[in-house]
Amino acid sequence: MHFLFLGLTSLLAKVEHRGLPLRAIKVNIFDRENKLIGTVYTNENGEFQFNKLEFDDVYFIEFPEVDEEIITESLVYVTDVNGDPLYSINQLKDGRFKFSSLPFDEYELVQKEEQAYVPHIIKIAGQIYKKLPGDHSEGLQVYVLDDEGHIVDSVMTDAQGKFEFERLGSDNNYTFRLKDVEEDFNMALLGEDESILEIATINSKGNFAYKKLTYQVAQFEPLEELDIQLIEDDLAHEIMGQVYQKLPGDFKSGMKVFVYDEEGNLLGITETDEEGKFHFKKLKKNQNYFFKIEDEDDHFQLVTVDEFDKIIDKTIKNKNGQFKYASLSLDMHELLLADERDHMILGYDSDDKITLQGVRIHYRFDSVEVRPIERPKLDSLIEILKNTKYVLEVHSYTDNRGPTAYNEWLSKTRTDKVIRYLSRNGFPRERIVGNYSGELNPVVDCDTKECDNDDHYLNRRTEVKLVRTLKE
Repeated sequence: MHFLFLGLTSLLAKVEHRGLPLRAIKVNIFDRENKLIGTVYTNENGEFQFNKLEFDDVYFIEFPEVDEEIITESLVYVTDVNGDPLYSINQLKDGRFKFSSLPFDEYELVQKEEQAYVPHIIKIAGQIYKKLPGDHSEGLQVYVLDDEGHIVDSVMTDAQGKFEFERLGSDNNYTFRLKDVEEDFNMALLGEDESILEIATINSKGNFAYKKLTYQVAQFEPLEELDIQLIEDDLAHEIMGQVYQKLPGDFKSGMKVFVYDEEGNLLGITETDEEGKFHFKKLKKNQNYFFKIEDEDDHFQLVTVDEFDKIIDKTIKNKNGQFKYASLSLDMHELLLADERDHMILGYDSDDKITLQGVRIHYRFDSVEVRPIERPKLDSLIEILKNTKYVLEVHSYTDNRGPTAYNEWLSKTRTDKVIRYLSRNGFPRERIVGNYSGELNPVVDCDTKECDNDDHYLNRRTEVKLVRTLKE
């Protein structure tokens, strides 16, 4: 059970050594002042839990009764409520693990942020053995299979039973099979330093399978931030639509819809819901697409819709039974920029009249990075205003914790980061004005009241405002 009290969070985690759980071992947790605040023991799955932790804080985890050599080779993962790993916790030179606490529902965002740095092509390496890694030297053929059981590739093990698949897609899940073996073998999946990331287990089809996400058992060179942005920009288009017979909504669910590019390459498959609606994500911008549905009955029609279910276009079926979609230019009357704490309206009408109440983004404690959850606000602002003559002011603030001089530097750095993001993604740098005020002008006055973490969060912000038009 995790805590949802204001300002408190929980840590659900598991510890593994060479892919196997460390059971019934003592776990201590210390605060940033190195004060012991809790002790628990792992269960049979190597899992442990600490509750009532302050979020946006730093903690240190140690395993005092485990040999130093074993801990050095161990991995600690933050997990979800089902025990599935979300991301690994960094180990320090002294053997302890440094953990940054977050609101409980933000741990999955860290995993998504990690996944953004995973390239499209990764390598999976492993080792076949009987009882201990390295005890098998005879060459074996290893097949790798995709989700549907199709063989993707095969390799031979080396003298130590090791193998590598060097060009696998990071978005897929895989299983492994040995060719023509009658003996019992084990399989370990290895990291770049040959540490064991996971011991694969035999599934119901007799194949070796892993439980972690593919990137968590793979080897790769993380993408640079600029590469990530280029990929995200290139695959940022979404198309929503609805299939029906006479009127929208009169269609059954579960019918497959296929999307193709202009060269006839299949890009994706999805299914209609109970109202005949479908949704494709991660498509390239400024491209034309063709849709095809399972049943090519002439009575079926297809429309594309926006996020409010308003019809954008009715597509016409061609002689090949395909519905053609042409990418539309921006024609937006109102865009809602919102998260759970902010509701700000950016108005945009056909006469190019723009009014801006404000776009506000927030930060984790002591951080200057624009979080992935905040980027769509800035992206929408860029899309609407980049080809106008309007000037933006970027103004950043901090909470009141920490020295005044440091907070001034922190707010300036936040402003610089947002300006860099805006200009790098298409908004002209000469039309951006930067400003910063440290801990001044708070949303919540924490000098006159006792503030909790939510109050401090509201004060850690950057506000982007439309200030004027560029003079001719």
